[in-house]
Amino acid sequence: MSTIEISGLNFSYPDGKIIFKNCNLSLNSRWKLGVVGKNGTGKTTLLKILCKKLNYEGNINTNVDLKYFPYEINERESQLNCIDLMCKKNPSAEKWQIACEMEHLGIGNEDACREFGKLSSGEQMKVMLSALFASENTFILIDEPTNHLDRKTRELVGNYLKSKQGFIVVSHDRNFLNDTVDHILAIEKNSIYVQSGNFSSWYENKKRSDNFTIRQNEKYNKEIKHLKNIARKKEIWAEKNENTKIGFDPIREPDRCKDTRGFIGAKTKKLNSQKKNFEKRLQFQIDKKESLINNVESLDDLKLYPLFYKHGSVLTLKNFTIKNALSEKQLFNEIDLQVNSGDRVFITGENGCGKTTLIKSIINSRKISGAGIYINQGLLKIPSDVIISYVSQKADIKGSIFKLQKDNNLNASLMFAMLDKLGVSREDFTKNAEEMSDGQRKKIMIASSLLTPAHIYIWDEPYNYLDIYTRAQIEEMILEYKPTMLIVEHDKEMENKIATKCLAL
Repeated sequence: MSTIEISGLNFSYPDGKIIFKNCNLSLNSRWKLGVVGKNGTGKTTLLKILCKKLNYEGNINTNVDLKYFPYEINERESQLNCIDLMCKKNPSAEKWQIACEMEHLGIGNEDACREFGKLSSGEQMKVMLSALFASENTFILIDEPTNHLDRKTRELVGNYLKSKQGFIVVSHDRNFLNDTVDHILAIEKNSIYVQSGNFSSWYENKKRSDNFTIRQNEKYNKEIKHLKNIARKKEIWAEKNENTKIGFDPIREPDRCKDTRGFIGAKTKKLNSQKKNFEKRLQFQIDKKESLINNVESLDDLKLYPLFYKHGSVLTLKNFTIKNALSEKQLFNEIDLQVNSGDRVFITGENGCGKTTLIKSIINSRKISGAGIYINQGLLKIPSDVIISYVSQKADIKGSIFKLQKDNNLNASLMFAMLDKLGVSREDFTKNAEEMSDGQRKKIMIASSLLTPAHIYIWDEPYNYLDIYTRAQIEEMILEYKPTMLIVEHDKEMENKIATKCLAL
């Protein structure tokens, strides 16, 4: 058994944002470790630090080989066949070892000999995982393997990882983490720690801990308020007492003389000393409260402005299919679907079955019909007065938040308030989207959609790159406001919570 010892780790981004400060961790190289935390807390950064892709301060000591997923593969390399490319990327593994791992992931000899660049993203991911796990004495650093993968492939990869040991995986898919890990590494506001168990056990402990902290915080707030009142009274008494030193009425105060000034001064000094002691106790309580509350991940309530359509169905599909104009191949069987106000329809199916193509056909139905590679067949009807709010699959926005807000004619103060609730830091407001993480860009797209009053919200894989806390926020908001939605999403937890209908392609 080997360990990975991290001591005194410090890391900051070029803009000065501190990610890790004097961080100390001890990891067992046989653990199946899942990393959780909000977007921007440093999950991917930690993986890149471990495999020496980023400069840092501190010490990382281990005698195992740390390998990062995914491999960086250039255009020239992507033209090689899979088995040869993986042998090149992992020269410490024999070809037969890689082929064995490929077989465990459902990649046969024929696929192993195909050109890597011609594989789907899911197939490429499985090929790279097979090469990483073909070596011995390694600890694999896996960064968000589930993005864009359908449920069937996620289950296959999850079962594969379940049979392995010695890896750390960053993922926001709750079911995937439950199925694959036996330890959780949590990166929070003011701490980083490891806990034994899967995601669900960690999350339950986290909620209990946060609830206890909130109750303690309420208790400290009462104590602080009480101490503030006492300190204020001491200050008032000291001021009144001090003021009596100057001048007195000999008729009303016949027992007082000039020597009384010294007594009054001593009494004032004592009151001021008591006041300072109370202030010290007050500051101690404030520091204690802040140290507790720092790690509570509070979820601000999100607001939505859905419109209710009163004139029938928002969307109707009847005997509808899509055909490739070149091959004349249908993407899926003819479908019938009626979406009414309040329906939340989930579209499910394997990668390549036509989910995104269907979404784009609906979005573009008011444009020139039948143009391009794909031809629509059957009835697709959206009333002309129905307003659509759309979130695309890829987080490919560009420019600043201010430009996005102006281009979409959104209220600036509402936009920034929404982003703040979603965990986009104020520092990011001045950055271009290209400088942000995929998770931060996706949050900007979600915020723009939420601020658009619409009859139907059409979201294509909205959870890609989003952290578990933001997912919980969005689900609570949808359950409260009950908007009409058409969603493509592979997160089973989301479907179980909010779907009213399912369309399987």
